[in-house]
Amino acid sequence: MTLVEGHTCVVVCNPALVQQVLSGLANPAYVKLCGDGTYTLVADGWALTTLGVISKSYKTGEKDNMSAFRSTFNPLVSAFMNVENEPNYCWGSIQ
Repeated sequence: MTLVEGHTCVVVCNPALVQQVLSGLANPAYVKLCGDGTYTLVADGWALTTLGVISKSYKTGEKDNMSAFRSTFNPLVSAFMNVENEPNYCWGSIQ
């Protein structure tokens, strides 16, 4: 989907993944949306970015063997974009 001439953002969403992530949250009324880092792809400078939610759980760490609240990033939607700029990051504008 083109938002601004010359800037293309293709959003990829798997409804089953969204349903699985949202149904697994301990408190779905309190959701923190978060963007994961951008990964530049080799082909023509395209980039991949991800939007998801942060979930917390109280568990023992694998490396430190201590119990604490741990954060986990759960991806919901990914997007491929040809240019990393504000128009391509404005996912809320996508119709």
